[in-house]
Amino acid sequence: MLREKLTISRYDSIVPGGRYHNFKDFINFPNVGKANLVNKPLPRLRHIWFDKAQFRNGFDAIRERDVLLYYPYHTFEHVLELLRQASFDPSVLAIKINIYRVAKDSRIIDSMIHAAHNGKKVTVVVELQARFDEEANIHWAKRLDRSRRARYLLCAGAENSRQTVPDFT
Repeated sequence: MLREKLTISRYDSIVPGGRYHNFKDFINFPNVGKANLVNKPLPRLRHIWFDKAQFRNGFDAIRERDVLLYYPYHTFEHVLELLRQASFDPSVLAIKINIYRVAKDSRIIDSMIHAAHNGKKVTVVVELQARFDEEANIHWAKRLDRSRRARYLLCAGAENSRQTVPDFT
């Protein structure tokens, strides 16, 4: 059925059997017209603890008690807001962050640049070869370089999620 919908024959495939590894091809994978085969997007949940009126900011909320966030179910806004607050908070001395994928309009990098301009020691580890996002990661690494205040380390081909952020102090 799928071959008919895509108008391909069994001879059109040049990939032999086995596990398929080129996941970039899945980004533009066609919709075959069956609504029951497509997952509906889930709304991002806000954590109730961050929305309590008694807290002035996210730091007050996590100072009061531990907060566990589940991604992709909780909104990432909580992390973005904490980083923004940290970039201006005078009691924050340093920020170290490990980033695998950087969005085209990255509020994380903006917060790190603001933090560096506000006198904080900022270290950003960026994975250059993150799947699907190489160009955006290189763009933001250059922007960090132009800021002249944030230290960054570019990793190529490393599994950043299992490494620690180096200490540049």
